[in-house]
Amino acid sequence: GSLAMLRCLPGFRKAGGEAALRCEWPVTSAVHPEQPGYAEWHDLRSLPAAGLLCRPQTLWCPAPNAVFGAKRLRRDWRRELGSQTQSQCMPGYTHLFGDLNTVCGSRNGSGIWLAPDGTIAVEATCTPDQNYCPALQPIKGRIVSASAGRDVGSVVHMDCESGAVHESGDSIVICGDDGVWRKPLEVTPTPPSSLLKCKPDIAFCPDPAELLQQGTILGSSTNRKLGATATFECDWGYEPSGLGELSAVCAVDREDDKQGRWMSGDAATHGQAVLYPLQCRFVQNFCPYLTVDKGQLLSLTLERWVTSVAELGCAEGYEPIGGHTKFTCVKATPTSGVWLADDGSDTSQMVECGKIPLYCPMPEPPEGTLFTLSDGLEMGGTLSFECALAYEQNVPLEYPAELFCRPGPIPGRGVWGFRDGLPADPASFLRCRKMYNWCPRLGLVDGRVSNLIGDRQLGSSADLKCDVGLQMKFGDEELGDFVMNVNCTPGSPDGGIWMHNGQEVFGADGVIKVNCIPLKFFCPTLAGYTIVMGIYQKMTDEMSSITYHDATRSYRSTARITCKEERLMQHSYGDTDVVCGLDATGTTGAWRSPRGMLAITKHCFFTGAPILDTAFIENGCFFGDFQPMLMNYSIPAFFERRGSILFWHKPNSWEIGSVIMEGTHGNGQWKIEVVGEGLVRAKVDEAVGDVTIDISQNRTKDVGEWYHFAFTWDLGVGLAGLGQVYFWVDGILAEPTSIHPKNGKGSEQLTHFVWVEPADRLYIGGILSPSSPGDYSNIRIYVRAVPDDEVATVRSSEDPTCGMLDDICPPPWTFKAYTKLVDNPNDYRYSLFPRRPAAEVHLECDPGYAKHDGDDHIICTTHGAWFRFGSEELAKPLRCCLNTPNFCPDIDLSNEFGAVLTRTGSQEMVGVCEEMPAGSMGGGVKQVMGVTYDYCPDLEPPAHASVEYSNGLNFSSEASLSCDPGYVAFDELTMDTLLVCEQGVFDSQVHTDGMVPGRWVTPGGFEARELECQGLQNFCPDPRQPNSVLASLSDSSRTGSVAVLSCMSAFAMDAVGAGVDAGN
Repeated sequence: GSLAMLRCLPGFRKAGGEAALRCEWPVTSAVHPEQPGYAEWHDLRSLPAAGLLCRPQTLWCPAPNAVFGAKRLRRDWRRELGSQTQSQCMPGYTHLFGDLNTVCGSRNGSGIWLAPDGTIAVEATCTPDQNYCPALQPIKGRIVSASAGRDVGSVVHMDCESGAVHESGDSIVICGDDGVWRKPLEVTPTPPSSLLKCKPDIAFCPDPAELLQQGTILGSSTNRKLGATATFECDWGYEPSGLGELSAVCAVDREDDKQGRWMSGDAATHGQAVLYPLQCRFVQNFCPYLTVDKGQLLSLTLERWVTSVAELGCAEGYEPIGGHTKFTCVKATPTSGVWLADDGSDTSQMVECGKIPLYCPMPEPPEGTLFTLSDGLEMGGTLSFECALAYEQNVPLEYPAELFCRPGPIPGRGVWGFRDGLPADPASFLRCRKMYNWCPRLGLVDGRVSNLIGDRQLGSSADLKCDVGLQMKFGDEELGDFVMNVNCTPGSPDGGIWMHNGQEVFGADGVIKVNCIPLKFFCPTLAGYTIVMGIYQKMTDEMSSITYHDATRSYRSTARITCKEERLMQHSYGDTDVVCGLDATGTTGAWRSPRGMLAITKHCFFTGAPILDTAFIENGCFFGDFQPMLMNYSIPAFFERRGSILFWHKPNSWEIGSVIMEGTHGNGQWKIEVVGEGLVRAKVDEAVGDVTIDISQNRTKDVGEWYHFAFTWDLGVGLAGLGQVYFWVDGILAEPTSIHPKNGKGSEQLTHFVWVEPADRLYIGGILSPSSPGDYSNIRIYVRAVPDDEVATVRSSEDPTCGMLDDICPPPWTFKAYTKLVDNPNDYRYSLFPRRPAAEVHLECDPGYAKHDGDDHIICTTHGAWFRFGSEELAKPLRCCLNTPNFCPDIDLSNEFGAVLTRTGSQEMVGVCEEMPAGSMGGGVKQVMGVTYDYCPDLEPPAHASVEYSNGLNFSSEASLSCDPGYVAFDELTMDTLLVCEQGVFDSQVHTDGMVPGRWVTPGGFEARELECQGLQNFCPDPRQPNSVLASLSDSSRTGSVAVLSCMSAFAMDAVGAGVDAGN
């Protein structure tokens, strides 16, 4: 039962066996029977087991450090417990301290190196032996550096002394471990070195000739070794300047010991002072003066010093005829020199000079000028002139009319000039000019003169051209758009004549033979535009009337374009009267407004199909079930064999069996009814004139949307049985409800035998059947069969939206402005309807005027008022009461002989800026179809409340209701504080006088809920005062509450009083 726990010693690791054993009885077996008093060791699982086996642990000790100056004799890489290291100091080194031999042991469970005696090892140190190698003494050399003196391994660098160069031996040596200096070679064995030997440098200093200045020479020859001496002196023609030294010594360069430098030869400086070499200067007047007859000294390079070169030449107007022109000052004696030519000739062979025969240039006389030469072209010659006929002298009065040949700026070439020597060009000074205004002044009515060259002098030219839009006529010939070039010819002594191709254009009689007439067909044909069936198109002759006051549409002619009202074309915007003028570039023809700007294209809007033969209810806006009001909404019309009814319907639901429209004849068969979800049936009788259509258009439309219905019947002529009904919904033709099984004819046909003539009234909604719930608009009744194209025209021209009349807004009033554009981006069909709700009108000032105030972009609202576009404010009339600044360009006379003397006009306001008449922009009282729509009434604010208006009582004005300070609304969620003024709804039973007041509604269009205000809770502080009692409080601490106070017993009221009520 004993338990044994085993572990490995430090430095050892487990190699086998068990670390935990228990002493137990052995297992009984025949081989090993149980023996009394004998037991065995088992593992904890009761299996026989051996004890723990441990082996040394590799790398137990850390890697040993290398010993400086020693070599390792022995080292066990395993570094196990008991591993040893042995080291020995190298030759030249002595053991100083520490353990050279160590053993791997353990301390505190970790490996550590121990000394042989078991103590912790101390790291050994070997120190080098002093002066191990002998001293070095290089010949004419020196030791530069030694890494470790003369110790073993020391590296020594040697170099030659200054002024010496290498002759033999080694400059780098190493102290060997045998005490011998050796070469720094990685070979074995390392060879011994040889001692460095140097010799004097014969070219230590540079050549002293490099130090010579101008005129300086070497006095004596010398070598260039260290310590050598050189002397200097001046050459012939030069003398000492007093600067510099006469001798120099070769010394070591102060910046580089490897090279020499010539230094001052002063013995006191010992070769350490900077050398300033001897400087010599020229001997003044070394050579004599030079003089030349009729000539001059042109240049002298170095005055009259030695080596100077003299260049001789002749005076202006003369040229060499013999001798030399170049001489050099050369040395003759140490104190003087002589002038010699290049060939060695002396000054007796100096240059000889004579006059140049063609010294001045031959003058070229200008046009109309004659020259006269008095003395040829030699210097001093005279030049005079005279003018030809039709020319006049052009010579400054301060100078005589003659020139002289004088020296010029270029040697050897003369120039013509005045007597005082000022040069002048003969062709520029001695000249004649053409007489100004030789030909008469040009002018062309309705044209212009351009490119005038020559100031109307002889030979001048000019171009004549008619203004744009006009053509030139020369005599009886019409030249069209032509540019005529004319030239000024001599004419007579009285003046010149303007000619074109040899024909007289304008002469001395002052009559011009050219005039300008209007150009035919200058402007394009007039055209107006409209929108029909949603298509923007040019108006045909049936839509507009165009009158040309000149059939050729010539320049400046007028025309007139109007809308044909009999075709229901009405003016939208654009110019009616136009003038043929110029386009914006001024290059071609274009129609312009009488105001001056380019004409605004005429636009007319199409008001729909003719309604002269219809019973028409415009924008009737009938709502709901009409059975209670049959007589009010029945349509009186007397039909015979044919008729049509066109209307808009917006169903609220698909109530099967309900009737959209019905007649009283035919036992209730004459009807348009709902027969299914989205299915509508129109019939005259059962299976006669009977058609059906899916108006939902494959579920793309639904209830709550407007549908256009067109029901047409035509019995035909006689008894032929060619009658038929047509039923269009949104332009789609209905199919027959059934097909006859025998003859194959469709149920859409009519016959005389089963014809049911409608009564004189048709009813909106059912009269014999349930009425179809929904709204109706724009009902048209015809006593003729309307064709499909007219049905399409009506449908594309109408808007079923209630209240969308074409003239809801008044014509906008402006002052000195015009309508530039009418647009309706929301519905392109009505882009040209200028007074319809959602119509946008763009205004612009007349040419020459600028905006003073008002709005130039306005929009018509359903209230019948013009609003500023993009806002909820009434538009202000556009008034252009300012003159446009810089409307006309400046008159530029900078290149002419003239100036602007006076200028009138300013940028101030015009004389009168008219005020808009009342109601011109809508927003107030207005008339619509005999009914007067007035402003909204003034609101009476409730108790403890106030009201503020954004735009008075006008339509679209907002009224803001708010409780007074100290009061709040009883219930903010059920009371309206923001109201909007909108146009009232006419009711003939109520508004018998035709006056409909405006009404205040919420922004969502609902009736306003009255605001009630109550006092604010805890608005006032506690009313109680010291020594007082609160007798009563009417409404707690709310605004308006009354507090009654009384004094406590034994206290009297202060003079100030107490409480709100002065009586208590």
